[in-house]
Amino acid sequence: MIVGEAAGVAVVAALLAVPPAMLVGRGLLGLLHGTGQVPDGVGYAFGPVAPVMGLGITFASATAAALITARRATRVRVTESLAAAETDTVRMSRKRMVGAGLALALGLNLAVVTATVMRGKGSDAMATAGQADICAALGLALLAPVIIRWATGLLAVPLRALGVTGELAISNLRRRTARMASIVTPITLFTGIGVGTLYLQHTENAAMDAAGLAKTAEQKSIETLNFVVIGMIVLFTAIMLVNTLVAATADRRREFGQQRLAGATPAQVLGTVALESAVLTVVGVACGTVASLFTILPFAIARTGSAAPDGGPGTYLAVVALAAVLTGATAYGAARKAIRPAAVDAVAAS
Repeated sequence: MIVGEAAGVAVVAALLAVPPAMLVGRGLLGLLHGTGQVPDGVGYAFGPVAPVMGLGITFASATAAALITARRATRVRVTESLAAAETDTVRMSRKRMVGAGLALALGLNLAVVTATVMRGKGSDAMATAGQADICAALGLALLAPVIIRWATGLLAVPLRALGVTGELAISNLRRRTARMASIVTPITLFTGIGVGTLYLQHTENAAMDAAGLAKTAEQKSIETLNFVVIGMIVLFTAIMLVNTLVAATADRRREFGQQRLAGATPAQVLGTVALESAVLTVVGVACGTVASLFTILPFAIARTGSAAPDGGPGTYLAVVALAAVLTGATAYGAARKAIRPAAVDAVAAS
């Protein structure tokens, strides 16, 4: 049932993506025409290869993920499954730990290769540096449950100083570790890949200016591609984060109703959600920042001989601010909607 549902949704989603993909493709070609990177005589063409690839990859990924999840869920006893649904502190599997280790090791390997083998090879170093933060971000995202538990323990004292909302936030972070980790994942990917790619391009531009060289057509195309990638990452992670937060918060209506019946006010419930969002944002941004260093520092060494990147703090602060606003606004809006029904009705409906 689960695999069938995932397969059906994947096909529908892939087909719905075709029209906007055609519009974005035309827009990108127009951008390349306007900047002189592609001759005006090159027209837009949309053949069967791209839709088939997109549909195939989406279908295969969705069904494989559903199969893995379904097999794991059906192996658990019914009583254990019901208990796990109430307390979401699922232990990390060995496969997940191994996957995280491999991703981090690959990111570290690419970082070392960039700083050593690719040193002095100009913009060619972007080929290895650009992938390092992606691997590192994926590795840290897989470790999110462990990192959240560690961060919750570290922040327990200052959170308790905030009273009831702090206590509720600590309890929720400890009981719903796995679901909270799913929220940290897009924040980590957004921060790590976004910051890493932007500073990589800033460093490349500064190196070109310092050498007094004009960018070639290929270098201009790479710069455009980097910014297109950033735009895609922002859009993808924003949708992923919003969907995850809305679904996770809507699923907590019963919990919010129980808290209100136990004496918590709506303001305290919203304050708890705000504190949880703040902790998750800090964890995600911290993980993403570490991941971005796998790209920023090695590329700066390879390109300029110094570990100090170009770009200034403004770029980093803008990315962090966007991640914080997106997380906080979505969580707060979803929580306000979830507590609108009367507490008794919310508990009974769930």
